[in-house]
Amino acid sequence: MKRTFSVIIATCNRQELVFQAIDSVLEQTFKDYEIIVVDDGSSAEIKDKIKTNYGKAIRLVESNMQGSARAYQHGVSVATGRYVAFLDDDDLYLPWTLATYHRIIQDLSSPPVVLGSLSYKWDDNRDISTSHSPGEIHVRKFKDFLAKDVTTGTMSQSRIVMQKAVFDDLHREKQEEPFILNDYHLVLLAGVCGPCVIVKSPTTALYRQHPTQATKNVEKMSRGILQLVEYLRGSASRSRRLDRYAYLGGPVKEWFRKAVDAQHPELAIKLLVNGWPMMAAATARKLLVQFRRPTNLQILSMEKRHSKVDL
Repeated sequence: MKRTFSVIIATCNRQELVFQAIDSVLEQTFKDYEIIVVDDGSSAEIKDKIKTNYGKAIRLVESNMQGSARAYQHGVSVATGRYVAFLDDDDLYLPWTLATYHRIIQDLSSPPVVLGSLSYKWDDNRDISTSHSPGEIHVRKFKDFLAKDVTTGTMSQSRIVMQKAVFDDLHREKQEEPFILNDYHLVLLAGVCGPCVIVKSPTTALYRQHPTQATKNVEKMSRGILQLVEYLRGSASRSRRLDRYAYLGGPVKEWFRKAVDAQHPELAIKLLVNGWPMMAAATARKLLVQFRRPTNLQILSMEKRHSKVDL
């Protein structure tokens, strides 16, 4: 029987973090899901502990150290859910996360792409399993992701929910090298798949700070942005190119500044020279949006199927 969600967690040698990520899914109030843990090269000891701790509660598959992008693709390939919901092994779901996504799917005609809400400010010592479910869900629905007229903040794989059929279509016959920032690449790839629903509240994923976090590596992140810049300027679809440029302009500007602050002048210069068209497009898009009426915020009830629009 097909599940509503396949929650896919990619991990490599981060036992404590991945255990907490799995537990956060098992604590969901909405129960129609499967958990697929894709191990991308952990030690045999850690893999044995995952199997021992969770048994049949999860499906453990191996990806043989191909990187997180390939790991997530492998997870989707064995998924049985109508929707795939991603979770990085160092992030957490809230108890109401899947219930929130399910309500959006029911009330808003099964959108192909949903982007959840990310929070950085949660106290790690707080027991999230005792948190109360929110009564309302605040969302905006756009023609597609590239048509959004609001800022979305930091991208994370843990925010992305997508129809499995859409993910499969996007990756059919593609032999591209894996992207360092596979989350940004995925939303760019799915940018014209619509409608797209963006959650304003409640928070659906917790982004945790820790010493091994990829965003602490300025050199790696800058190289990831440069890879996306090259992708947009080269082989990426020409459809809605200016919108794609405008979306990437914010990250280019952010990591240009961080490269300067971290005293990586060579990376900063490369970001500026190669990424200035994206920054220019982002500035132009920001000015244009100021003259438009913003998309209405829709308010969905967590308990009922009807929705209302906050004018």
